[in-house]
Amino acid sequence: MKKEKIFFTLILIFSCLLISGSWVTGQEPAAEDQQAEISKYEGLGKRDPFMSLLNIKEEDRNIVVQPPPLEERPPGLTGLLISEVSVAGVATGNAKKIVVLKGIDGISYIAQPGSNLFDGILKEVNDKGVTFTRTAKTTDGKSKSYEVTKPFNRSEKQVLP
Repeated sequence: MKKEKIFFTLILIFSCLLISGSWVTGQEPAAEDQQAEISKYEGLGKRDPFMSLLNIKEEDRNIVVQPPPLEERPPGLTGLLISEVSVAGVATGNAKKIVVLKGIDGISYIAQPGSNLFDGILKEVNDKGVTFTRTAKTTDGKSKSYEVTKPFNRSEKQVLP
């Protein structure tokens, strides 16, 4: 019975070597045979859901996620970043202040406090300029908010007679 187990084990080892081909040819299997093709996740500014959060290095946790290209964002003012607009003009009334924002796409947009942009919201209009609240997302999923004030663009100011 013991001889049968040894014989069976030798046949098993021999067949494994034949299947792998390394014993017959005397060569190691090619590196491409050993390594499967690895596809990379493209999240377009979002974290890879299959990557463990425990594997992210501490210094990499605070990296701000880059927004997608302009072509992949929503159309209009909601697709523009705060850094991609300039203040072209302001119209004030008794209760409202309306702002004309010029985007990098060459189009002028009318906005008011509460209007949404891709990475923030128009907070207020005052004498110094327009204040936005920008929200930046980091690689660990947290958000950082801070205020950005854009001054009025004096080069586009028109004086009416």
